[in-house]
This record gives sequence, structure tokens and C-alpha cells, in this order.
Amino acid sequence: MAHTFNSREIQYVKLNGQAVGELSVDCLICQTYGILPIFAASDDVALQEIKALYPQLQTVITKYGKGKNCAEMRLKEDVLQEIYNGVKKAAATIQLVHGTPVSKKILLEIRYSRVEKAVEAAQKANGYGIPSKMGEDTHVRCFEITQPKQITLFV
Repeated sequence: MAHTFNSREIQYVKLNGQAVGELSVDCLICQTYGILPIFAASDDVALQEIKALYPQLQTVITKYGKGKNCAEMRLKEDVLQEIYNGVKKAAATIQLVHGTPVSKKILLEIRYSRVEKAVEAAQKANGYGIPSKMGEDTHVRCFEITQPKQITLFV
């Protein structure tokens, strides 16, 4: 899956006060549909975060983050072979599961790079009947969502 967060517009996302990356959000959304993650290929930081949530996940590090716009890439041939082997191993572990319904409200906090984007998000929330309020400053919006898939409205 390609990136689901727009890093030029979003500085951070928090769920119930916990900073999360896009991979964690994607897995949470999938889990509500009964899809448990079994494999992920990404940079070392994203995989460290996701392995804490899903220790059974098969992973492959594709690059090592060195800064906001800097990374140490791994050899393409090595990565592709590891992805092939990892997916093959992960596929052998697939189990059918039921979705995990969310029974409580989730506090979604997003810090936007531009105030205009925060205002647009608040207007969108209002249109969907999702409660929202300003966070610590005009760049931050807090939303009370009831389903993880609603995160995609604001990122």
C-alpha cells in the first residue's frame, strides 16, 4: 500500500494521546474489517512501531531512516528476496478472524502544517456530524470518532 498520510500537510497523528504512524492506522482500520496484518515492508522506524502492536507480523526493512528527507537504502536485490520469503512465510500463517468492532470513542488528534487545512478538517467533521475542537493551537484539531476508518477523512 502506498502512503496514506500526506506528510506535507500533517505533522503528527495521535490516537487517544498516543502518537502513531500511518502503518499503525492502516492496520487498525484493516482489523475492524477482520483483516489481521501478516506482513509489512517499510523503514526501520515504522516497523519498530508496528511490531510493538503486532509481534507476529513478518517484516522486512527496506531502508534506514536518517532524517526527515534522508535514508540509507538497502540493496534492491536483497530487499526483494527478503520480501518474497517474508510474504511466503506470512501467507502460511493466515487465519480467518472476525472484525474487532470499536465499542468506544477514539480521540483523534492531528497537527496540520497549515491552519487552513485544520479549518477544512473541522468543516468536514461538522459535515459528517463528528465532534471536533481546536487543540493546543490553531494547527491542531481533535476529533471524536467512533470507527477507525473515519481517520481517513482527515489525513
